[in-house]
Amino acid sequence: TPQGGSVAISVPTASIVAYSLVRWGSDTLKQIRSALWIKISQHASRHIKLTVFSHLHALSLSWHLRRKTGAVLRIMDRGTSSIASLLSLFLFNMAPTIVDLLLVSGSFLFYKERIFALIIFMTIAVYVLFTLVVTEWRTKFRKAYIDKDNATNEKAVDSLLNFETVKYYGAESHEVERYRKQVKGMQHEELQSNLSLYFLNAGQGTIIAIGLFFAVYVAADKITEGALTVGDLVMIVSYIFQLYLPLNWLGTAYRMIQQSLVDMKKMWELLDEPLSITDTDGAVELAVTSGAVEFENVSFSY
Repeated sequence: TPQGGSVAISVPTASIVAYSLVRWGSDTLKQIRSALWIKISQHASRHIKLTVFSHLHALSLSWHLRRKTGAVLRIMDRGTSSIASLLSLFLFNMAPTIVDLLLVSGSFLFYKERIFALIIFMTIAVYVLFTLVVTEWRTKFRKAYIDKDNATNEKAVDSLLNFETVKYYGAESHEVERYRKQVKGMQHEELQSNLSLYFLNAGQGTIIAIGLFFAVYVAADKITEGALTVGDLVMIVSYIFQLYLPLNWLGTAYRMIQQSLVDMKKMWELLDEPLSITDTDGAVELAVTSGAVEFENVSFSY
């Protein structure tokens, strides 16, 4: 009937419009969130940079003579950028991912066969355990790479700062050779860090593939029994992919958090450097009310 035809047309149209609006709203809110986060991120980075910079100026001359300027600047730059990254990961990636995992798993637990919820929980448990163990293992490679990277930057900056001395002694080839060795050592540690990362990614992909295989196998078996339809299989696979995509990002976020913590630890070590000259408790500001500079009987001659 026309009335039935009208209903059949209006319902899909409303669903399509609603889906398009939801997608548009999701993308728009993400952009608004990023725009609002800029000010917060800048304020946090500025506060930390000024704190570290002020502390470095308060340290003694002997400390600065012992440390390399290039390494200090590299540590400060890495540490401040890591804080902003850490805050962004926790607020905008970790928390939404955990909520997404709970929602998708809950939908299988309460509305579908319990076997799929069990497969998902087992896959998540193995995935998280594997990620934690391997990430802890590869942290040492990341630390070694950061140390080498800092040392390489230190050599380059200090060599250029002392350009006049290098030229005076004709040590250009010596400085180039020292820098070459540092770069080679840094690249070796970078290779170890990247290889361990590739091993972690391969293991995570294998775990996800095995979990997906069991879920699809169980669904296909239930289709042959008539308990599920092909449409149910498509829906189950879609739900699982919806679950595993943020799970994959959860592993990436955890690795980034580990890297940020390593970078921040170096910066905290700078802030923990004790000051050689400090004010006593209850010290007041020096008030200068008067004074003058006088030159008496000053002469110049050749």
